[in-house]
Amino acid sequence: MASRPAAPPPHPLVEQVDWDAIQQEAAQTLSDYVKLDSSHPVGRTTHTAKLIADRLASEGIDSKIYETPDLNKVNLVARLTAKNPVGKPMLLSSHMDVVQAVAADWTFDPYSGEISNGYIYGRGTLDDKGMGIMNLMTMLLLKRNDVELDRDLIAM
Repeated sequence: MASRPAAPPPHPLVEQVDWDAIQQEAAQTLSDYVKLDSSHPVGRTTHTAKLIADRLASEGIDSKIYETPDLNKVNLVARLTAKNPVGKPMLLSSHMDVVQAVAADWTFDPYSGEISNGYIYGRGTLDDKGMGIMNLMTMLLLKRNDVELDRDLIAM
C-alpha cells in the first residue's frame, strides 16, 4: 500500500499569529453578530452588514453595501486586491439572515450570543453567521499580516 506524501510545513505566518487572541476576537465578534436579530420573514440584514462593514473599515478594508428593494435587506461585498492578480478572484460567501427561533426551544435566548462552556449560543452560529465571521477573520488576518495575494479575494 502506498503511503501518503508528507503534508507541507505550515506557512511561516501561521506561527506568528496569536491564535488564542484571534479565537477570543472571533468568539466575541460572533457573539455580537448573533445578537442582531436578522430572522425571517423580514431578514433585517441592515444591522448585520453594518457590523461587518465597520469591522472591515476599522482595518482599512473597503466594502460596499448594496440595498435591495426591501430596505431591511442588504448585501455586503468586500474585496482584498492582489497587486498582480493571476486568475479569477476567490470568493468567500455566507448569508446574514437566519430562520426565526422559538425561545422556548433554546437553553439561552436565541439572540443572546451567550458564550458559555466554550460555546456560543444563538440563532445563526452554525448557519451561517459563524461562516460569516470566519470569512471576516480571514480577510482581517490577511490584511493585518500584509499577505501578498496571487488573486483578489472577495467576501460577500
